[in-house]
Amino acid sequence: MSKLLKRALKLSILPASLMIAGKFLSVFILIAIYQLQFSIESGTSGIFSLQIFLEQQENVLQINSYSNLLTLLFIAIPTFYVLLRKTILQKAKDNPRTIVKLTRLNILKWVTSDKTPILQISMWTMFLWIIAGICISSSMSGFTYEYIGIMAGVLAILATWGMIRTFEMETDKIYPKNNQAYY
Repeated sequence: MSKLLKRALKLSILPASLMIAGKFLSVFILIAIYQLQFSIESGTSGIFSLQIFLEQQENVLQINSYSNLLTLLFIAIPTFYVLLRKTILQKAKDNPRTIVKLTRLNILKWVTSDKTPILQISMWTMFLWIIAGICISSSMSGFTYEYIGIMAGVLAILATWGMIRTFEMETDKIYPKNNQAYY
């Protein structure tokens, strides 16, 4: 197995576990908050053998919508965190004024330790695509509120744009534009 594949698998453990745990925990927390009656049954008819049944269809829509929203946020927040961190680091390398601003805010150490490689940004963005696809397909089929599907699509587009911009900044280090050298 190549080093890149091993690194990609290692980096995908956290977003995958966060997505799965976020969905299950949000479902059970929302059921507890709204004090709904539910039953858990095991069946072999679908992909998942464990199924949660609620008494009313409106409750299913509400719980599924909010659990999708929470799961989307569990993945979107760290995705935009690593994108923002990498962008600020690149801006700090390009502009001395940014370094002064970061020093005044006392976050220079947070930014300058470069622990956000392009592969990590790609992994988080891919998992955001997955949960956005789930939210969009659920909203199109009527199992999630429409605004959650729209929000998921917008977040996926923004994360994709941020990933592409980050990739462009990284490739500018290798192939500089206008004969500028980045160090």
